Amino acid sequence: QLENSPHLRVPKAVYHGATKSRPGVALGAGSALPHGPGHLEFLNGWGVGEEEKTLSVEVIRGRGIKPMDVTGTSDPYVLLECNFRRMQSAIVKRTIKPKWNETFYIDVTDPEGKLVVSVWDWDMLSRDDFIGQVEIPLHQFRDGARQQRWYTLAP
Repeated sequence: QLENSPHLRVPKAVYHGATKSRPGVALGAGSALPHGPGHLEFLNGWGVGEEEKTLSVEVIRGRGIKPMDVTGTSDPYVLLECNFRRMQSAIVKRTIKPKWNETFYIDVTDPEGKLVVSVWDWDMLSRDDFIGQVEIPLHQFRDGARQQRWYTLAP
């Protein structure tokens, strides 16, 4: 998981930055490279020490997706953006009722941040078309309870 996380977890501290190690290779003493000479950054209480805070987001399906192609359908996919990371779902071809059933794991480092979920129409010969998006404040998920709900996309 070190390869996919922007943080190197060590007892009671978090270093932001790069490592000298390759993925799957154990880190040795002095292998963490913090930003600048000797800076240590702590995270607002989330993900520091023994406890890891990860938000699990399952993109299930869409309905009433705006048709963007001349065929009256779209080729939608979902982009999730949070904490300077971007994740993309699979493209579902020729539909306005896509089913993704994909799960994404987001390292929640800023509880006051937001999750931006946008839907795009894939195009082979031109730029992808923006369909809509929703911004969800992360503090809605602070209690850790599982939530399943529909969100309305804003243009």
